[in-house]
Amino acid sequence: FIGILLGPTVKKLFKVPGYSTIDAIASFVGDGTIGIVVTDQQYQRGYYNRREAYIIATSFSIVGIAFASAVAEELGFGGIFPIFYGSIALITVIIALITARLPLKKFKPEYYPGVTPKTEEVPTDKSLVAHAYEQALNQAEEAKIGKVFLEALKNIVNIYVGFLPTIMAIGTISLVVAEYTPFFTIISAPFVYLYDAIGYTREVAEAMAPATLAGFADMYLPALFIGGAASEAARFFIGVLAFTQLVFMSETGMILVKTKIGLSFGDVIKVFFYRTLISIPLLVILTQILASLGVLSF
Repeated sequence: FIGILLGPTVKKLFKVPGYSTIDAIASFVGDGTIGIVVTDQQYQRGYYNRREAYIIATSFSIVGIAFASAVAEELGFGGIFPIFYGSIALITVIIALITARLPLKKFKPEYYPGVTPKTEEVPTDKSLVAHAYEQALNQAEEAKIGKVFLEALKNIVNIYVGFLPTIMAIGTISLVVAEYTPFFTIISAPFVYLYDAIGYTREVAEAMAPATLAGFADMYLPALFIGGAASEAARFFIGVLAFTQLVFMSETGMILVKTKIGLSFGDVIKVFFYRTLISIPLLVILTQILASLGVLSF
């Protein structure tokens, strides 16, 4: 019902079907991983073509509100969590608007082989609401409780058995590298000068730089890097950035590579840097606004 009802609006804004709102909701109340899995399934069923699936999987899989709340508490922003999570959502939407208008030559508007595309066209003799309601009833009648439960159970087992060992391995290795080697400090050196130019002190800039790239390994690492910084603006900046980057190899990155959408490891790296480079100027503006309103202090 929601997918068809919001179809015209979502199609105009993001160039994807209205069904994608369900993927976003799954990510919001659950986890970004769930959103990607749902998107991959919908692509294989014919609800999205490959281009649409790419846009949805890399732009709509916002991190779940529960994990965001935990990170906000870690960084000291539990009292302004609506602002923290609202900033994540705002920047994610802006990046999605931009992504939807990119050429994306590798990801052509082709449907999964062997499936019949499912459209959202509204009959001329029916209103949008009436058509959405009718299709919702048809969907409910076709759904069998036992089949739906088994399919959901299969997905859960696939995630935990298929991905958990990889997630734990990458997460552990990343933590060891972050805590006991200068790897992230070395590769992120150029960002020190960037944050220094923005107005952060050299000490704070040196803490922010490795946190900027550490999110590619695991989303919780940036919070570990920046958690002790005295600057609220710096902690807020890095905390929000870690979520808007969206891709981290200990979870969502690995799942994106394993989907049928066709992303390679190189594509995932491109998505990470693309989202990082767009998020940074947006966050510079946002933190300056919040600082001027007295919400954050430098």
